[in-house]
Amino acid sequence: MLRPFAIILLALSLAGTALSQPPAPAPSERGQEPQSQTANTQLQPAGDHQATKPPPVTTVEQPKAQDTHSEPAPDTNNRDNKSSGKWGLSAEKWIALFTGGLFVVTFSLAVFTGFLACYTAKLWRSTSRLVTGSEETAKRQLRAYIFIHDNKMDFKGGIGNFHIIFKNCGQTPAYNVTTCMRIFLEDYPLVVDLPPAIETTGRPVGPGTIQTIFERTNKPLTDQEHGDIIAARKAIYVYGSISYVDIFTAIHTIRFRYLAIGHDLGIGKMRVAEDGNEEVDG
Repeated sequence: MLRPFAIILLALSLAGTALSQPPAPAPSERGQEPQSQTANTQLQPAGDHQATKPPPVTTVEQPKAQDTHSEPAPDTNNRDNKSSGKWGLSAEKWIALFTGGLFVVTFSLAVFTGFLACYTAKLWRSTSRLVTGSEETAKRQLRAYIFIHDNKMDFKGGIGNFHIIFKNCGQTPAYNVTTCMRIFLEDYPLVVDLPPAIETTGRPVGPGTIQTIFERTNKPLTDQEHGDIIAARKAIYVYGSISYVDIFTAIHTIRFRYLAIGHDLGIGKMRVAEDGNEEVDG
């Protein structure tokens, strides 16, 4: 895009250089060497060669004739008019015009450069946002995702066994997977805070891998407790969390809460509690 401006600058430079030289004078104006004539006439009277003493010599000086061929005074006005060029402009005016044109071209280049700088800055910001968006997309696509896959429970000899099954649904492993889980019998609906769960040692979980968190009650249910659960006055709460680190060193935590109430004991499945289920990053 800078080629038209370069061609204009070159043309203006050549025109200014050619017109700044004054034209050569015409042959008719060239000066001629003045010619002068000096006539010195010496008159000598006829002398007597026989005279012993020559008479005195008288020299008569003739007036100088006016030189009609002398060079006329130069016509400065005529020369100035001829040096004005083809369009009647002098060399100084041509230089002034060339300087003005050069200023206009330089100013145009400065404006164009400013627009180009603004466009480059916008392009850089757009590219930066695109790169950042691509990185975030890659992280979302490649990171590990652990979800609760299933749950089950059973009672043998009055002792309840509870299983929380989770799976890594992501494309990369989940590192330092730490789980905690606890079983607690409490009133339904819940009106008090549950005690904290017990944490287990962390371990890696590969993509597509299914693992289970297992806990059991420390004593059999009494008939009263069993009746309260069937009557929905009490519930068995199974709750805890799963924390892991993905390949981008981001920490993710899943909190879960299930409960067994009513005829859930006979089905062998727990229901999801109304609260206590969430995923937290960091």
